[in-house]
Amino acid sequence: MEKIIIRGKEYRFIKDYKNNNLLRNSLNLLTQSIFGFNFEVWYTEGFWGDFYIPYSIFDNDKIVANVSVSVMDCEVLNEVKRYVQLGTVMTDVNYRNQGLSEYLINKVIEEWKNKSDMIYLFANDSVLKFYPKFGFEAACEYEYSKKINSKNNTIKTKKLDMSLKESKELFLRSVVTSNPMAKISVLKNMSLAMFYCCYSMSDQVYYIEDYSAVAVAEFYDNILKLKEVFCTEETDIDKIINKLAYNGIKKVVFGFTPKRAEDCEVKILKEKI
Repeated sequence: MEKIIIRGKEYRFIKDYKNNNLLRNSLNLLTQSIFGFNFEVWYTEGFWGDFYIPYSIFDNDKIVANVSVSVMDCEVLNEVKRYVQLGTVMTDVNYRNQGLSEYLINKVIEEWKNKSDMIYLFANDSVLKFYPKFGFEAACEYEYSKKINSKNNTIKTKKLDMSLKESKELFLRSVVTSNPMAKISVLKNMSLAMFYCCYSMSDQVYYIEDYSAVAVAEFYDNILKLKEVFCTEETDIDKIINKLAYNGIKKVVFGFTPKRAEDCEVKILKEKI
């Protein structure tokens, strides 16, 4: 804990406090009020590891601003890089425009700029003018997709109930032993994978027994959105798609850059207004 002064007002700066029940509960309350989710189940089930670190400003025992750091070792074109992603950037509505986020972002950058290969975040168009003053540069996000023929396909997967212990254990085994199918993949990402797939994407997890693979996928408008694949052996991505794409699916959209992308269409993603 560190006492700090920002624009003449005293606060407390605290980071990495997941095991402090009082402070973690305050983080949960602010996150729930702003983003509609919290971290409590993720924590109590033992999946909040050492690589998700909240950097927070407190007014007494109440959190009023936060920037969280996710530290990820990534395989990028056969090289291992350490990337730091900023997320859960938020400020209590009564404390906005008082320099709190600026303090936290500068704090994070100063701590991690020499311990990582890149610091990045996903930002919507409304804040594109805010982040460049910290040294961030805008970059395009690309989406890969391709048309497929699923005319004679039938469902050949099992949807996992991620509230069940056996489903979580199966998912974990797949993540830990996964052979990357993307050009850029996060290594040892059990903690983050469990957060997304047990909570925000819990109804999108499928087991493909023929390849001992788990896929995270969404279906809409004759489209298969393939967000992630965890497969213990190197497998042709088209084989995974054929197991998932039931009759009527005409296109697969990837949530990652597949290793083999020669037959894919590529477009720049733009925010929907």
